[in-house]
Amino acid sequence: MDWISRLQKVIEYIELHLTDDRDLLRLDLLAKQAFSSEYEFQKIFSIVTGITVSVYIRNRKLSLAGEDIQLSDTSILDIGLKYGYETAESFTKAFTRFHGTTPNAVRKNGAGLKLYNKVNIQLQVEGGSSLDYQVINHSCIRVLAKTKIFQIQTSEEKEKTIPEYLENCAAEGMYDILYEAKDNTTYFADSIIGIHDEIGCAPNGSEFRLSIGVEYMKDTVPVGYEIVEIPARRWLVFRCKGIRPIAIQRLWHQIYTSFLPFSSYQINALGTLEVCREGFRNAADVISELWLPLVNGTNE
Repeated sequence: MDWISRLQKVIEYIELHLTDDRDLLRLDLLAKQAFSSEYEFQKIFSIVTGITVSVYIRNRKLSLAGEDIQLSDTSILDIGLKYGYETAESFTKAFTRFHGTTPNAVRKNGAGLKLYNKVNIQLQVEGGSSLDYQVINHSCIRVLAKTKIFQIQTSEEKEKTIPEYLENCAAEGMYDILYEAKDNTTYFADSIIGIHDEIGCAPNGSEFRLSIGVEYMKDTVPVGYEIVEIPARRWLVFRCKGIRPIAIQRLWHQIYTSFLPFSSYQINALGTLEVCREGFRNAADVISELWLPLVNGTNE
């Protein structure tokens, strides 16, 4: 089953349980519907739809709550409870932020509401498009990296905690250390490599490890860093040009909506590399690459 079908299956499941016990919309259960890990599901849902799954669920609930207020005599508190809000205050706050008006104003004065429709994920043929790629057999890659294991909770938390983590690392001199360690004779030379894998993580897919580093051939390891070895394997490699992270995010979207649904390649979601060529410079003309490991793509 391709990712388009898998995500649509999750959407249907969400719609079925919007007013049920909130535990039925836990991230691990949604990921199970998509036959994936929590990390993989959240990442690809956001790439394809342009919105995080938790925001999608919240928007759908508040949209339907507005209809209930307009079309029924049910108390506002009971409507809030129906959609998972434990108090009238928490429901009113979320409702007002979404609709721009309070539940009471809607009921008493017919104030305007915002509609948020159910997502339907479909492939549409709108004309030919191309996305250049390579299949590369590459030997083991040895990276000097700063690593950290992150809990998978919500995409919003991920979008907040990872940038904060990277900012802290930068403030502590990580990029200065990596710049001194880079080796211009290696394949990745002046590149910063971001590695997403599950080494040392919980086996249920609720965690992922992020490593930021440079290809490294020496044996000395600075305090707080480690050597990450990426095994020899076959890779799908895509390239883009532009300011990061926007260019990379756009490339991810192209891969999952314009390439993988139409190809026979099967990839592993974890073990991917984001390669920032000229990693210590960010401009409109810099090159970035995504290296996606192929399933059964061991380079023997």
